[in-house]
Amino acid sequence: MDDRLPWLCCFDDDIPDAVTDPVRWLGGKGMSLRRMREMGLTVPPWFTISTDCCRQYLEGGRAFPLDLSDQVAAAVRRLETASGRTFGDAGSPLLLAVRSGAPVSLPGLLPTILSCGVTRSMAADVPELADPFEQFVHTIGTARGEAAGSSDLPDDPHELLMQAIAAVMDRWESPALQQYLNRHDITDCQGTAVTVQVMVAADVSGVLFTRDPRDASAGHMLLELVDGAGDAMLAGEQEPTRLRLERESGRVLDDHETVSATAERLSTEQLRELARDAGRLEEAYSGPVDIEFGIAGGQFSYFQVRSAKPVASADAELIEFRDRVERQLTTLPGRLWVRHNLDEQLPCPTLLTWEILREMMRGEGGFIRAYQRLGFRPTARVVQDGFLELIGSRIYASADRLPELFGPKLPWRHDPEQVHRDPSCIDRFPTRFDLDAVDSATVLRLPGNLYRLVRAQGRMLQMSKTIADECSSKTVPALCDYVKAERSRSLAAMTDEELSHCLWERSHRVLGEFAAALTLPGLLGGWAFTRLQDELTARIGSPEGPALARELARPDSIPVEAEHDASLMMRTAGTITVETFLQRYGHRGPDELELSQPRWSEAPDMLPEPRGDAAPSPTSPVASRGETETRLQAALAANGARSLAGRIDGFARIARQLLPYREIGRHWLMLGYSLIRDCTEEYARRSNLGQSIYHLTRSELRQLPHAGPKWSDLVAKRQQERELARQLNLPMVIDTSQSGRFARPPAVPEEVTFEATAISGGSSRGPAQLIEDPNTPVEPGCVAVIDALSPLVALQLGSAAAVVARRGGVLSHGALLIRQLGIPAVVCPQLPAVRDGQLLSVDAEVGTVSLEDAYE
Repeated sequence: MDDRLPWLCCFDDDIPDAVTDPVRWLGGKGMSLRRMREMGLTVPPWFTISTDCCRQYLEGGRAFPLDLSDQVAAAVRRLETASGRTFGDAGSPLLLAVRSGAPVSLPGLLPTILSCGVTRSMAADVPELADPFEQFVHTIGTARGEAAGSSDLPDDPHELLMQAIAAVMDRWESPALQQYLNRHDITDCQGTAVTVQVMVAADVSGVLFTRDPRDASAGHMLLELVDGAGDAMLAGEQEPTRLRLERESGRVLDDHETVSATAERLSTEQLRELARDAGRLEEAYSGPVDIEFGIAGGQFSYFQVRSAKPVASADAELIEFRDRVERQLTTLPGRLWVRHNLDEQLPCPTLLTWEILREMMRGEGGFIRAYQRLGFRPTARVVQDGFLELIGSRIYASADRLPELFGPKLPWRHDPEQVHRDPSCIDRFPTRFDLDAVDSATVLRLPGNLYRLVRAQGRMLQMSKTIADECSSKTVPALCDYVKAERSRSLAAMTDEELSHCLWERSHRVLGEFAAALTLPGLLGGWAFTRLQDELTARIGSPEGPALARELARPDSIPVEAEHDASLMMRTAGTITVETFLQRYGHRGPDELELSQPRWSEAPDMLPEPRGDAAPSPTSPVASRGETETRLQAALAANGARSLAGRIDGFARIARQLLPYREIGRHWLMLGYSLIRDCTEEYARRSNLGQSIYHLTRSELRQLPHAGPKWSDLVAKRQQERELARQLNLPMVIDTSQSGRFARPPAVPEEVTFEATAISGGSSRGPAQLIEDPNTPVEPGCVAVIDALSPLVALQLGSAAAVVARRGGVLSHGALLIRQLGIPAVVCPQLPAVRDGQLLSVDAEVGTVSLEDAYE
């Protein structure tokens, strides 16, 4: 801290001249209170502890600066003088609210602690103080993420206040908040301010929106009111009364018969006063605002004001962005674009991450090299341009280009109707013979192409026998040696040119040479599983064939390198220590494909805290192997296909051995990937843009040390577009030949049963729970409805009755984890919009999802 700056600032203090950015120092809430007071509005007395203090507290191992306690005590005495009440006095108690106040809006992510100042002994001696004490115990327990008991709290009011301040600051390092900051590209906030304010015993509380957020063009204001304090309403726990007010006079525009007793407690003069104050605040903030207030004894008290963006304005920005995406589609070659499974792990990548990772999927990248090593001949177009594109910041694959991975001039294409029904079919060899693509040159090349395809199949069969050993004994040791050698180099000592070359060289080696070798075993495992599933489906039929394929492909054991997600569940259950987890998986992270996101070793506080519940028990594939093989033999015999048992067993053994390498290969690839992040973080350290460098291209990055400031506006624009992309509801399949490409699924389906792809066997029924935030735990017995089968979401599904995903593959990382949990799960791209609580039946044996109350 600067020696001239105190740790806190009281309501009647001037902001020190040394503070160049008051909002960054006192947070948005602290500054809004000062602004309202300067305008002459009634604001309960307060003091604000600076963001500097929070940063010092966290960097010092959660220890307050030595003189903070004395400064807080002195500030409380000033609140006592201003309020006429005494902190810790049962006869005339001063109750304080302890609120967060970061420089940017963080809705619901930082806590508020109420009724601080009542101790356990005060509540025991004065019955009227029992409710405030219970409120304090509840809110500080919520802030700490635990069920706090009154016996755990000190009986000294000053100590209670210091603990409440600490609880607010501690939440800054919570995984949920850090993920929100990362997701929204908020890179320049280092902590929260904490505002301690005198509580008002309000008769009525409310929020006034100077422009109706539902319809900013309507010209009226929107008022929400509740009896008593408004914290329950702001937390979404109490339904308010909503009234439309005339802007100038504050006159109620609603039918008076519908106005509740709460609204009737505001007189015409009070409504006029509220409208007058709202107009002044809107003028001061140069636009619409929302205002939190309370009324006690007929007098207004204002608690907060902030600029508000009407929903219509946000919608206009989203519509404009959507129009730009529509225009982008007109420039792309090909008809069908399908959300790629990479999008499950990397939704809305930053520009720098996309440029670097895309190189793995084209040119000399590992994915192309792997196909070439398998004996295929990707076309020059796929090698040069790849088959992936960012559409609205989401990763799409061209269904027209994908067949070119296998060779040029092949007359097979993906059937558009099948792609619409089952988007995951693009992961397999195309099955539609396209007569329009057949010419004389195609006919002449056909025998040679067929020969190469057959030879590639034989090559894959041969490679599957040795590839696992090659990966373990050659590739992984070579990668570890390379990482060790690279880590011995000092990036800080490099010149800008040397750093640029180091980033290029590491990207080339890791995402080219090593990625090819690490990808091959998983590709072969997926090939064997596809052959196994196709054989069983053809001989036995569906759904028994695919179900048997899934069971036969379950590995006998899973190496520790493939258990990152399972270990996260063990960490949540408290059965693995942080040290052990970091030793194994420190180079990985919650959003590890996104280069802007930290690894676990960089931010161990992002690891989930133990909840004390038992870890979900994975199913035991070894115990059921004999039963599964008995079912297989019986099914083959019943269908006259007993002679194929050896062939099927061969594919099953390959799948069991190599499917885990989809995760093993990823584990080791992320070790090399961390070297690339080291380089980009060195760029961030050198630049005044910091973490914003991830919104630049590689060519822009090379210019950064010499022209950093000029990129600020460009970065801000790209950050905004990325945020808009997250709100845009892009479909699984985009058909550029059709209009209405972005239409949402119907809210009421024409049918109530939908075909789905089984991910994990079984069937179940229960109320739907829509899961959008990966940190949201699933309520026991609910059917979790999710967008994609990402591992982060899968970690929260242990108590679900079943899982329905709109996208995801049978062999995706999330699908593998769900199968370990033994939860019935399906992927249903055609699933319409469902609501929370709607009854769903999931049959993962047959492959259906039924909406039982679709017409209620």
